Amino acid sequence: MRSRSEAIDTGSISAPREILTATADGSDGLRTDAQLLADARRDAAAFAELYGRHVDRIYRYCFARLHARESAEDATATTFFRALSGLSSYRGGSVIAWLVVIARNATTDALRARRRELSIEAAAAVEDTALTPEDRAVANAESAALRAALARLSKDQRTAIDLQLAGWSLAESAQAMERSVAAIKMLRARAVAHLQQRLEHFTEKDGCST
Repeated sequence: MRSRSEAIDTGSISAPREILTATADGSDGLRTDAQLLADARRDAAAFAELYGRHVDRIYRYCFARLHARESAEDATATTFFRALSGLSSYRGGSVIAWLVVIARNATTDALRARRRELSIEAAAAVEDTALTPEDRAVANAESAALRAALARLSKDQRTAIDLQLAGWSLAESAQAMERSVAAIKMLRARAVAHLQQRLEHFTEKDGCST
């Protein structure tokens, strides 16, 4: 499994090097994201350029949410397939923000499918004799507490944290969420404070019950 900060291997991408490093606003003389998306309706090569420009960041975002290389690769492929299939759903604005929304939906679908699979596997699994019942209870409670804390974050707070874990800079996150850098800083700070408060509450509650 690759680390959260490790980027997907772009060696297999056939797009030229200048496309992979192009900016989204056209300041480098190349087409903007919006221009590429418009041209992609009639020119497949335009979408290939857009893919090459953003696949690395979308992969890192998916990996931060799924924590598994194969799942992140599948979600990344799903994201760009849905984008290509749904070009007409783009209504203007930041293209990377549009892609992040698609990626969030793709990873949410993957997480739901994973939970269903885990439930089936858990029902048929043999008890792990390496862990005592007490150890299993503690591990399950801690995992449940973290999931509950994350679930209580607002959608924007969760997205800001996921992008941060994926290694996106403040500027990149601001562009993806169509917010100011100051707003992203605030979202991150509030999300972290909320998580700390919820987990401290869990620790204190657990300590009182022992």
